[in-house]
Amino acid sequence: MTNIECYRILVLALLLASLSVIMACTDCSSLANNDNLPQGDGPLAELYTGDGFQNVPFPIPEGYVSASFAPTIRSVKVPQDYELIMYDQPENKGAYVVLSGDVASLEAYYFSGRMRSLRYIRKDQKQLIHPKIFEKHGFEGEHKFLPFGMTGLPEPKFFGSLKIPVGITVRLTTIYGPRFSTRDIVLTSDSDELPFTDPVKAVFVSVNLVEL
Repeated sequence: MTNIECYRILVLALLLASLSVIMACTDCSSLANNDNLPQGDGPLAELYTGDGFQNVPFPIPEGYVSASFAPTIRSVKVPQDYELIMYDQPENKGAYVVLSGDVASLEAYYFSGRMRSLRYIRKDQKQLIHPKIFEKHGFEGEHKFLPFGMTGLPEPKFFGSLKIPVGITVRLTTIYGPRFSTRDIVLTSDSDELPFTDPVKAVFVSVNLVEL
């Protein structure tokens, strides 16, 4: 291979790399208005196509975003007090994972290459993604948002109804009988009247991960 041929290959490679950067920036420029919803003026999240925050970042504004480049993302930076929700289906549907900090490799969440859409919100907007349990039937009375993972109650408590976002499973551990036996009730959708009358001892909230 002559020096001229090597030079031509090098120039072609540089042109292709520049075109990739331009296309990425063009895609990002349309994110703020892709769903006609108001965008916040908070800090931007940054999404990278390489592990360890490598390659040109995609800046994501606060609000609802459903991005065409989502399957290429491998690492993310999420500012403090914000959450990035990754979905394995378009239009913010399907199983999802919630990130509240920087992640150098989405492989740790089994989501590398699986993300198809996303949502970037402040943590005080948890009502969009967290189950809510109510004191009374019909979603009435005092209520609280349930965090992901296991939550043990200091004292067993009675509840009447439960709202569950799509893609979430809630396991309620109740106490019954004179020997204080326990049993688990698993719910995956809203219940305006919980199917038991026993007090709840613990709650476990999980994401419904699906096999692709």
